[in-house]
Amino acid sequence: MIQTFDIQTPLWQLTIGQFEELIRGIVPVAAVVPASEEVYFTTKEAADYLKVSISTIHRWNDSKYLPSLKKGGILRFRKSDLDKISR
Repeated sequence: MIQTFDIQTPLWQLTIGQFEELIRGIVPVAAVVPASEEVYFTTKEAADYLKVSISTIHRWNDSKYLPSLKKGGILRFRKSDLDKISR
């Protein structure tokens, strides 16, 4: 990355191009997953993926350690959230 501004420059003095360059240097492109391409797992699939019990998935979800959402009345877990836990 070619930095075209001084790192000490206040954010409000950056041009839009300089600000975009700064953000691209901080946030890896692969970290951003479009919502339409997100993969969702059921509780059983999440447990199998993380190699833990279903009760562990429920406990993590109850404690807000593992976020979830309901789709069609069924609890679903984002693959990206599961990947954060498995690191």
